Amino acid sequence: PAVLTPEGKECLRGISRADSITLDPHKWFGQTFDVGCVLVREGRRLRDCFAMRPDYMQDVAPAEDEINFADYGLALTRRFRALKIWLSVKLLGVAWYRELVTRCCRLADLAQALLEYSGEFEILSPRQLSIVCFRYRPPEMPESMLDRLNLALIDAVRATGRAFLSSTRLQSRVALRFCFINWRTTAADVEEVVRLLADKGRTLAVREEG
Repeated sequence: PAVLTPEGKECLRGISRADSITLDPHKWFGQTFDVGCVLVREGRRLRDCFAMRPDYMQDVAPAEDEINFADYGLALTRRFRALKIWLSVKLLGVAWYRELVTRCCRLADLAQALLEYSGEFEILSPRQLSIVCFRYRPPEMPESMLDRLNLALIDAVRATGRAFLSSTRLQSRVALRFCFINWRTTAADVEEVVRLLADKGRTLAVREEG
C-alpha cells in the first residue's frame, strides 16, 4: 500500500523494473494469517517451473483459456486467500489504506523526533516509510557493552506487555526497530513507549555499569 502515497511512490521509485515483487498483506493490509502475494513480470516462467500433468489428473485438465493456479506454485489445492484482501479493500476503500500509510509514517516521524530530543538514543537508520532503527546509548558507556544492553532493553520492554519491538543488526550493531503498521496506534502510544524505553534503559544501564 505504500505506493498509494506520494512519499511511498518516491521511496519505491523504480519498482516497476523489478522481475518480481513479494507482498506481505499481514502488515499494512491488516490481514490475518495466512496470506501472501508474489507478482511476476512473466507468468510463463512460473508455469514452466511448476506446471505438470500426471496421468491421474487427465480428467481435470483445464481448458486452453483457463487459468489454473496450480500451475503457478507448489500447492495443487489451495484456499481462496485473496478473498479477504478483496473484501477489505471493497469495505474500507483505497483512501482508507492511503491514510493508514500516511499516518504510520507520521508516527515514525514523531518517534524519531522524540528519540533525538531525549538525548539518550542514537538513530542508526533514519526513518524510511514507517520504520526507524535506533539504540539506547548512555553517555560514557563503551561500545562493547551496548549490544548486550539493547538486547536486554528489548526483553524488559516486552515483559511490561505495553509494547512489542523487534531488533536487527546494522553494521554489526544491535538496533531496536520501530515499525508502525497498526491502525490503532496513536501519538500518545509512541510517547509512552519512548518514555518506557528511556526508563528501562536507565535502570539497565546502572546495572551494567555497576
